[in-house]
Amino acid sequence: MWPCHPNDGGMRHRVGGAGARRPRQGHRGEDEGMRTQVERLDGAAVRAWSLGATTALEAARGPIDSLNVFPVADSDTGTNLYLTVAQGADEVTALGAGASAAQAMAAFARGALVGARGNSGVIASQFLLGLAAGFEDGEPDAVALAHALDVAQAMARTAVACPVEGTILTAASAAARAAGGTALEGGDLAATALAALRGAREALGRTPDELAVLRAAGVVDAGATGLVVMLEALVVVVTGRPAPGAVPIAARDLARTGTSEVAGPVAHGEFEVMFLVESATRDLGPELSRRLQALGESVAVVGGPDVWQAHVHTDDPAAAVAAGALGTQRQITVRLLGPHTSHGSSDVAGQPDSGQLDSGQPDSAQPDAGRLGLVVGTCAPGLIRTLARSGAVVMVLTGAPASPASVLRAVVDTGAAHVVVLPGSPAALAAALTAAAPVGSGPSGRSSSAGRQPVRLHVVEAVDDVRVVAGLAAAMTGRSVVHETAVHETAVHENGVPGAVAARLGAIRRAVDDVRSAELAVADDAAARGVADGLLAAGGEVLTLLRGAQAGDAVMDALLDHLAGAYPGLEVVVLEAGQAQPVVAMAVE
Repeated sequence: MWPCHPNDGGMRHRVGGAGARRPRQGHRGEDEGMRTQVERLDGAAVRAWSLGATTALEAARGPIDSLNVFPVADSDTGTNLYLTVAQGADEVTALGAGASAAQAMAAFARGALVGARGNSGVIASQFLLGLAAGFEDGEPDAVALAHALDVAQAMARTAVACPVEGTILTAASAAARAAGGTALEGGDLAATALAALRGAREALGRTPDELAVLRAAGVVDAGATGLVVMLEALVVVVTGRPAPGAVPIAARDLARTGTSEVAGPVAHGEFEVMFLVESATRDLGPELSRRLQALGESVAVVGGPDVWQAHVHTDDPAAAVAAGALGTQRQITVRLLGPHTSHGSSDVAGQPDSGQLDSGQPDSAQPDAGRLGLVVGTCAPGLIRTLARSGAVVMVLTGAPASPASVLRAVVDTGAAHVVVLPGSPAALAAALTAAAPVGSGPSGRSSSAGRQPVRLHVVEAVDDVRVVAGLAAAMTGRSVVHETAVHETAVHENGVPGAVAARLGAIRRAVDDVRSAELAVADDAAARGVADGLLAAGGEVLTLLRGAQAGDAVMDALLDHLAGAYPGLEVVVLEAGQAQPVVAMAVE
């Protein structure tokens, strides 16, 4: 058991990890074992920090995930911070050698903004944007670093609609205060960085005193822990030595008072919605925040001057997506949250009773090889809830066309080593196929730019919503699929795919391939009957109707009456999809 830190407020935990790992490249003195202390943060030092923070968060992501109880206990804060910072580091690396401190820091912040995951990732990206603003005047010395940290903590607070103390925000503010005091007393860059780390650690130890939900769970704040890990990595770069006091993170129970605790202001909302909005004409941040606050909680909006990352927990994901239509939207994703999410409770063998696929983030640094992740695209706002409740990561295709990068982002968010992609449109199919193109030594493995872990993509040609629904229905029947094919879950398919995964994949592909579909282009009774009759001429037992936004009650009532009279044994399923076109999409099986 780890001993208590003298400043941890009685919590039996230790925070660290950066001291045990060193940035892999890009910092003066690395050939001498990182023993060179720097006087100013130049471009090489920023690059080394970005890589060191990524390495440290990669090592700490699982333990940090285990601390995650606020704002939603979905065990993903460490993973979200890692993926966010990793994408920022990728942008710095892409600059190559010779970049200035301001250029490197701006790339670090911009990459983190675009790659931000979850509430913690959004806040961290805004913190880095604040640092970048403080780096504009050259290579920061102690005073400039302290100033940049103050700008960063202030900007991080502006990202959150309702700031809460006892979180990453508190740790950021404490780091800035401590750094500022040391710099004003004449401390050098190393002393200032160490002071920032000390301030953040002390604030972390106090987080259970400030947030009752942490005290009740017996943990410190996960987001604040992640910030401490990032500052430890900065100390390594600045001092050339491991951060003092940095040891692996280990959470322990807090001594109970025997009294019942009232949880703090934990955010609610069944779904997490995230998207980017681009606009070159005006500052969208305040209006985006106002709109999302009316729809949910845990609202964070960061970015500017031309791109913003938005985050909200809400029960109405379609409304949240629509609220963001203030510019060009892209990278729109929706996933199930919190206690609704079945982390580790289901697998490719179809064992769970919940009927959900696995979703959300992995609990360790490696993708889970025993699960089949699912990414689905849709143009139908009315289907978002249903698709996300299945456990899929949903790509909403109502904004800019899907890109390979946005597909890979959604794939990594499943936390699985094998991921089925049901694209939902021809353009998304093309992006998914590009994302799945062979990379590296594996036959079809793909390492995401942020995840760095190999993920096997299995792209199914579901190019419209009716085929996505058919594929999803097949994915949800894993138990019968595996039993019917007599494939044991530990068996391995001849091309390296686990047997249970191959069985599920086969069922999904067959379901999509077997769909006979038709579309009603105009809201006309006679046309609706004609399209349905043509589709059913070859027979069928189940007819699924995806009702679009233009399908009025008169058309739907007339169509359903016709089907009931002409096909008395037919099962008809109507889904309120709300797509702009077609008026009604039909599929028969």
